[in-house]
Amino acid sequence: MTKPIAANQPAVPSAYLPGDSTRDYMTSAMISIFLGWFGIDRFYLGYTWQGVVKLLTFGGFGIWALYDEIMILTGSLHDADGKPLRGYSQNKKTAWMIAAVLWLVNMLMSGFSFGLQLVALLLSSN
Repeated sequence: MTKPIAANQPAVPSAYLPGDSTRDYMTSAMISIFLGWFGIDRFYLGYTWQGVVKLLTFGGFGIWALYDEIMILTGSLHDADGKPLRGYSQNKKTAWMIAAVLWLVNMLMSGFSFGLQLVALLLSSN
């Protein structure tokens, strides 16, 4: 038999720790990596006004987006209620590996693009 839930108590599965957020670490990390420029990560964590400002400034011109990505990956950014994100200890290694691969691919593609531009510049000067 289950206990009835009080009117002011949210229905939270028993797998969650009492102090943890109902927002998931892996979800917020992936949102931050892929949609952080648009402030979607701040909306997801419950920071509505910060999400609006981040959206209007295109991720704080990239600086705020990178800052939030690092803060979420390190587990330092909690939800709007001040609770740590659920699943941090189980998923932090996976999130860091995905972020590292994406950062590496980004650097390689940037280097490749720079190399192509350099070759085009050298060929056009002849």
